[in-house]
Amino acid sequence: MGIRVLPFFMVRENENPGAEIPLPDNCEFREYFAGDIDLLTRSRGDHVEEGAYRERFDTGVLCFGLQSEDRVMAVIWCNPNKITGLLYPCDLDEETVYLFDAYSHPDFRGNNLAPALRQRIYGELSNRGIRSFCSITEYFNSQARRFKEKLGARNEWLGAWIGFRNRGRSFVIWRYRQKGG
Repeated sequence: MGIRVLPFFMVRENENPGAEIPLPDNCEFREYFAGDIDLLTRSRGDHVEEGAYRERFDTGVLCFGLQSEDRVMAVIWCNPNKITGLLYPCDLDEETVYLFDAYSHPDFRGNNLAPALRQRIYGELSNRGIRSFCSITEYFNSQARRFKEKLGARNEWLGAWIGFRNRGRSFVIWRYRQKGG
């Protein structure tokens, strides 16, 4: 058992969108549905259980990605209801979506797919009435922070999760949200 401290930023995305990033010729932007779970789990390759994806779809979570023929190149999940996970779970208003679990297949990394996918998600969800896009970035994940900065994202506030792990389970001791944020 050990105490852990995880500082993180609540990030507002699509604040200052840049020029559109073109997609490679061989891929298309698309939304995935529960009928695509087999394709999504095969493409992920890191032993994601179908049940986890099924639960996401059953609770209204959206999934968008880039696909080349029958291969998923990159995906991101969008929860229009709440922020999930360990660091700062909370409900969202009807014009906000939480972006999480972005993944690019190793065969396609380095092709600027992640920012191109995010830009298309901003546009698609804006057309559906979403006005605010948020995500969480761990403070020490400098790669994710740089990626989001390149997309014009803004760190809205700094928070910290303090808890302990025992036998693979996490227990919250305290959550902190910077005042004024």
